[in-house]
Amino acid sequence: MRFFDNKYVKYMKALLPVFGFLILDVAVGNIVARFTGNPVLGTLISNVITGGAILLWRGRWKDDWYSLPGRHSLEKQKPGWKFIVMFLATAMLVWLGTQSGFQWLSVFFPAQSESYLNAIEISPMGYILLTVVAAPVTEELLFRGVCFEQFRKVWGPVVACLVSTGLFAIMHANLPQIYLAFVCGLFFCAFHELTGSIMYSIMAHVFYNLVTVLILQAPSMTFFGMLFSQALMWGVIVWLYLKVLERRRREVACLNVCMRG
Repeated sequence: MRFFDNKYVKYMKALLPVFGFLILDVAVGNIVARFTGNPVLGTLISNVITGGAILLWRGRWKDDWYSLPGRHSLEKQKPGWKFIVMFLATAMLVWLGTQSGFQWLSVFFPAQSESYLNAIEISPMGYILLTVVAAPVTEELLFRGVCFEQFRKVWGPVVACLVSTGLFAIMHANLPQIYLAFVCGLFFCAFHELTGSIMYSIMAHVFYNLVTVLILQAPSMTFFGMLFSQALMWGVIVWLYLKVLERRRREVACLNVCMRG
């Protein structure tokens, strides 16, 4: 039967872990929140269980999570001082851009934008632990380590970034946070793809959330300030994805050489 052709088997093998871990994360979080009445605790416990399950599924921790032939042949960038400066600068530009977008959306969705403040009031220490430690690690393991890598085997890096980031955004509670998650997901995916290690996307996620917790909200901006910060942010993201496409072209060329050899 055509359904069982190698192409469809490949798709099923790639997608089953994605939906399995997503269902696990949502189910555990909802069950714990329902029984305890504490959504922060529910999310925290679901993060720990889902992250542990992903690490067990991988078998052992690896510096990179790539399985495509030819991908290991590409030279990885070592984190020198130039890389660290670029990392911090782009992370801050993305943070300012997403926060200005959040402020703009909050004008139209004021009630929704306050939901994360309610979570802080319910359990402040649990919220900080969840935001700065548990969520960045588990979300990167799930959405970059599993979703992105599985989708990449089927569709390549750019489409995989868009689809996995779309799932990451939908998992957030409301429209302002969906916007934040989508833009940040694009940024985290790009760093994961360009550096060859999930550790860099985890560090970017921790850095972003830590700045958010420490500052809580970007200073109020004028309309033109918002436009300028948005333009800078999207310029950075476009630049990162041009580098992703360049890396993909080199990867394909390397794979073709390996196949001919």
